[in-house]
Amino acid sequence: VFTYEDNEGGIFINVMDDVPQTPLIEVLGGGGGGGPLTEKKLAWMNYGEIPSGLRRFTIRADVPYRINGPWQVAWNPPSTTEPIPTSAPEACLTSEKWEQVKGQHEALPAGLGGKILFTTDAMPPDINVFIANLDGSDPRGLVNGYYPALSPDGTHIAFMSQNVSLNILDLNNGQTILLENGTNPVWSPDGLRILFYSPPDGLYLANADGTGMQKIETG
Repeated sequence: VFTYEDNEGGIFINVMDDVPQTPLIEVLGGGGGGGPLTEKKLAWMNYGEIPSGLRRFTIRADVPYRINGPWQVAWNPPSTTEPIPTSAPEACLTSEKWEQVKGQHEALPAGLGGKILFTTDAMPPDINVFIANLDGSDPRGLVNGYYPALSPDGTHIAFMSQNVSLNILDLNNGQTILLENGTNPVWSPDGLRILFYSPPDGLYLANADGTGMQKIETG
């Protein structure tokens, strides 16, 4: 970092490395105008790697009028530098390593049941919310929506539709219950109630059948 200070306005200082080191990330000159300068101006260069050895810099001043010298340039580089991080090849996940990892997964414990809910990047009207067994088998498309939440017993899902309304879908009969506008639903452990956020009012609590809605006072 180079610093420059004077009591005159309109002077611009530019600093360049005569033999730039690759990679050179950024070079900026410092200066000012429009009246006397009240603080130091800076000119700096950012290197991808800390330069080594003897360096030669050219300092150019654009002066719109004559200012008597003598001129003096001061450079105060930091006394200490941080070590340059080294690349770690083992941290790079390649498609080949990903395929190896996919083939090394452990089988689920015997007798472990349950379902998993997941979404894809499919756009409306295509279905993007799916349900499957814990091991990923038997996937079944459900709806197109956002922020889906599976009930503890795996029989219902709560989700936000395209019109920002909160819906509860019965997975057994396919019927849907419409609640107020809401998002980010969370089921109670017993599956009887749902907590959700309804902008801009805040948090609400409702029964799983859509009744008994009440606002949660916070603060």
